[in-house]
Amino acid sequence: RKAGGIPSLVNLLTSTNQALLVNVTNAVGACATEPDNMAIIDRLDGVRLLWSLLKSNNPNVQSSAAWAICPCIENAKDAGEMVRSFVGG
Repeated sequence: RKAGGIPSLVNLLTSTNQALLVNVTNAVGACATEPDNMAIIDRLDGVRLLWSLLKSNNPNVQSSAAWAICPCIENAKDAGEMVRSFVGG
């Protein structure tokens, strides 16, 4: 966060490189353990991007995206509303 790397990480969540996506989702998930970082990730729509990776054909990408979503939900300001917005309810 101090070096301004979170926006770059979130931007990489749109990559098509499967190995890169596994590593980026892990990095975003690790960053999301800090509430200040999570606020940035949320503002940049990073959680929605992670959620969309759950539909990947690559099980490694799915797994790392699911792992990354957990700290995002734990540290979100309004986790219930966030999840409802993704599942359409």
